[in-house]
Amino acid sequence: MKIMDIIAENFTKSSLGKIVERNSLIVFAVIALVIGVLFLNNFYHEKEISENQQIIHQKYEEINELRRQKATLISEIEFLDHTLRVFDFKYSKVYIRPDDPEIQGLATAMANSHEIAYYFVRDNIAYDVAGINYMAPAVLQTGVGDCTAKANLLASLLRAEGVSDDDVYVVLGTITHEGMEPSTHAWVEFYDNGKWRVLDASAYPSSYAYGEWDRESFYEHFGAVNWIEYNDHYSTIVEKINPSTP
Repeated sequence: MKIMDIIAENFTKSSLGKIVERNSLIVFAVIALVIGVLFLNNFYHEKEISENQQIIHQKYEEINELRRQKATLISEIEFLDHTLRVFDFKYSKVYIRPDDPEIQGLATAMANSHEIAYYFVRDNIAYDVAGINYMAPAVLQTGVGDCTAKANLLASLLRAEGVSDDDVYVVLGTITHEGMEPSTHAWVEFYDNGKWRVLDASAYPSSYAYGEWDRESFYEHFGAVNWIEYNDHYSTIVEKINPSTP
C-alpha cells in the first residue's frame, strides 16, 4: 500500500477526519440550500416580472382603447360642429354666394375658367383655422380660410361661372391620410364633362392639380366619408360612404 493511501485511511478513521467529513456534508447541505433558495428566488422573480409585463400590456391595451374612444368622440364633436356651421344661419345659401358682386366680377375676370378659379382659391387664400368667417365674400375679402371656407369660395365661383347647382356642391366629411386617424375635411365635388371630380383647394392634406382626383379615386385613396353636402340652393346630411352610387 502506498504511503499516501495509508495516511488517507488513517485520517478518515481518526476523530479529526470524521469531523472534516461531517463538516463537509454540512457545507454541501448549505450550498445545496443556498442554490435552492437562489433558484426559488429567481423563479418567483421571473414570475413577478411576467405578471408585471402582463399588467403593463393590459394597461397599454386600455390606453389604446381610450385613445380610440377619444378619436371617435373628437370625430363626433367635429361632425356636430360642422353640422352647426352649415345650419347655423338657417340655410347654406348664406355660405355659398354666387350672386355677390365681387365674386361675380372675379369670375368674369377669370373668363369663367373653372381651372383658374380652382388655382386662385388654392394658391391665393391662405390656410388658417383661427377666427374664420365661412361666408364666401368674407373669405375673398380677408384672403384667409380653412378647408371649409376655401371650399365655400370655390363653389361660389363655379356657380358664378354658370355651373348648375345640380353639378357642384361642398362636402363636409372625413378623410384618412397616410394611416392617421380620420379627420374632418371639406372639399368641392364638381360634375365636369360626364364625370364627377373632387376639387380640394385647401393646404390639407396637400396641394393638388386641377382635375387630379375623380370622385371614386379620391374616396378610395383617402377613405373619404361624405357627411354633408350643400350649395346655395340646398343642404343635406348624407353620411354616404360609396359616392359612385346615385
